[in-house]
Amino acid sequence: MEPTHVYVKARAEFGRQCFFDSYGPVIDEDIQPDHLAYQDYIRRNPCHVASQKPKQYAVHEVQASANPLKSTGMFHFEGGWPRDINPQDEEATARFRRRTEKEDDWAPKLRHLFRVIEFS
Repeated sequence: MEPTHVYVKARAEFGRQCFFDSYGPVIDEDIQPDHLAYQDYIRRNPCHVASQKPKQYAVHEVQASANPLKSTGMFHFEGGWPRDINPQDEEATARFRRRTEKEDDWAPKLRHLFRVIEFS
């Protein structure tokens, strides 16, 4: 799915159209070099100056303890169902869906999930 953003505004609500002109360069300020200040600088060859890599002052290593891992699985058939719902029983799943859709916060939760799915 390609990420898209849809504008729901009319063209008139975007503001006035921009018109660009092409004209020559304009000099706003002309600052001349100060030759007296130039005498205070020391010229160096930049090829022999190490300026990209700073000195390394400390080394830090961490040995983390291993966490025990446990492989588990679940029966995944048309989504994850609660333990008391048998996914093979169509009547039980339909009852659970109807009960879930009647909840007050069901629509806002879906709207939030759809927003996450659309822009990820």
